[in-house]
Amino acid sequence: MKVYRSRISLTLVAFMLLVCYGPFLFIPEEGMMPTFVAVTIVVVCVLLCFCGIKYVIDGDVLKIYSFWGIHEDIKISSITKIERSRCPLSSPAASLDRLAIRYNKNDVIYISPRREEEFLEDIKRLSTRKNTKSIVSPQATKSQ
Repeated sequence: MKVYRSRISLTLVAFMLLVCYGPFLFIPEEGMMPTFVAVTIVVVCVLLCFCGIKYVIDGDVLKIYSFWGIHEDIKISSITKIERSRCPLSSPAASLDRLAIRYNKNDVIYISPRREEEFLEDIKRLSTRKNTKSIVSPQATKSQ
């Protein structure tokens, strides 16, 4: 069993902080403390979610966990393609530098493992497909 944590994008965190706390800079009003505290609680929860995302390769299954215990199991043999993506759709990835994992017939999930090259090598090694080069696209293996 091998565990990979999600990469956390400082740009994504900075954008979230700007959106959440920016209004407090322009609306200096008394009585805003309860709102400020509520926003801070939400920000801390989101940051905890970011830190709780992990990807586990357990045998021939890729298990994707989020902070709240939600997880998805993907059989590595069902993966048809992995490619780089910057898709901002909601996903278990705390960075916009993502890998799009296409599996089954039409399913896709976006992840952002911290040790990406090592993750890709493990997927290639465990893949049961005869031509693993067709799974991991050349774009996915380019160095950043």
